[in-house]
Amino acid sequence: RPLIWYTLQLIQSDPTLSSSPLLILTSSSSRQSLDDYLSTLNLKYELVVYRPTHDSTSDDPPIPSDQLGTLDVLRSCYSK
Repeated sequence: RPLIWYTLQLIQSDPTLSSSPLLILTSSSSRQSLDDYLSTLNLKYELVVYRPTHDSTSDDPPIPSDQLGTLDVLRSCYSK
């Protein structure tokens, strides 16, 4: 089972948590399979696909996706 399965089972079993919408970050390659799986559950959710590179505000080159850190990925959905 994928790691997210355990977390989703806990959320689904708690009425307080399951009534709140989930915001789930995913890669574009995993989006469809995750969406297919989540649609079978009784949960409200929104999938956010993170950008493959980090847009730098300086003259530095973009960071490739395999070098992005957690903060870079979280920054991509900051407005949510």
